[in-house]
Amino acid sequence: MVVVSALFDLNIFKLLIKGVIAFSSRVILTDQNLSKGVFKVKKKSLLFIGLVMVLVLSLVGACAKPAPAPAPAPAPAPEKPTYEWRMAPSSEDPNSIRLRSGHMFTDLVAKKSNGRITFTLYPGNLLGDWTVQNELVSEGSLEMSLACLNPALDAKINVQALNYMYSSLESARQAFMLPDGWLAQLLEPVVTGSNFKVLFYEHEGWVGVHMTKDRLPDTTSVDGWFRDTGRMKIRCEPVKTMELLTEAMGFKAVVLPFSEVYTALQTGAIDGWVGSAISRAVQYSDVIRYRIEIRDKVDLMAGIFNLDLWNSLSKEDQEILQSTAYEVQEWAWNTIETEEGTIWRDRAEKANVEIYELAPELLSEIKKRDRELGWTYAEKELVPKDFMDKVRQYAK
Repeated sequence: MVVVSALFDLNIFKLLIKGVIAFSSRVILTDQNLSKGVFKVKKKSLLFIGLVMVLVLSLVGACAKPAPAPAPAPAPAPEKPTYEWRMAPSSEDPNSIRLRSGHMFTDLVAKKSNGRITFTLYPGNLLGDWTVQNELVSEGSLEMSLACLNPALDAKINVQALNYMYSSLESARQAFMLPDGWLAQLLEPVVTGSNFKVLFYEHEGWVGVHMTKDRLPDTTSVDGWFRDTGRMKIRCEPVKTMELLTEAMGFKAVVLPFSEVYTALQTGAIDGWVGSAISRAVQYSDVIRYRIEIRDKVDLMAGIFNLDLWNSLSKEDQEILQSTAYEVQEWAWNTIETEEGTIWRDRAEKANVEIYELAPELLSEIKKRDRELGWTYAEKELVPKDFMDKVRQYAK
């Protein structure tokens, strides 16, 4: 077929057609002049013509240019990766903002990713307390936690726990809510250095002092307060600025992991603790009797994600996580503002937890003493002066 195709060209084709036409014409003339054998000659002629036409058509088919091959189908889009991660909300209380926001975050992420990104929740201290959870996220052994930021990873993190930087929940929003919170922006390079990506900040409400039965200091006067607190030991979290606040209030500071607080209260090793919202007072109502509102800061939590893992994700998956985080953050701040003064106050009353406010002159004295201790320490030991200048500029 290759040889025929090579020999057969357009000129040969034209000659064949002409020959067929000429022969057909001769046959027709012969048929007109013959009265006998017409049909015989005509049949032979037709047979010959038919054979020639078959030959011509077969040669044309052989020499015809083959039709172009269809374009290959586009390659299927690569499958998007799937992830199965763990999150540790550092509260096991189903009514806490922390655990509720943990469920909300993981549910929304699963929905937005069509089930590609899922989390298993390990609430409370199942994977260690909040300090351990920080370490696990930093080293990549745990993908995400909802917990306080641990200054053991970087002393500068103490700045987020500076007391009396704001005096209302609205000013707390302005400090911490991402993406624009002024203090969150100041802290961003610090937490990045600890291999964290902070997706959002939330809180459980104002921090307070919680005391066991018969260990309530005088909240009505400066002299009475400092007389009583000088004889009391309270636990504070392992954060230097909180230790200094405890001293500024006149208490003897005992630094303990929160996982040991309940037993220490039961045995009388401590008389109370500072550093939790009202929801903890309700949760621990069998071992504490009083909550004192000191309004120094909110019980702040961060949604911390391993930074190396974050950087390995596609832009699409980063957007799924970040957009969800902002939704959860907005819900959490709005919810606690509504619930703290209503639902949680009612729960505390039903749990026989008595709530006390400090006399205005006493609150002012504690605030003054704490800034002398805590803020001076921060400027000398933790961050440059220009950082603290910004804190002073924004502080309410």
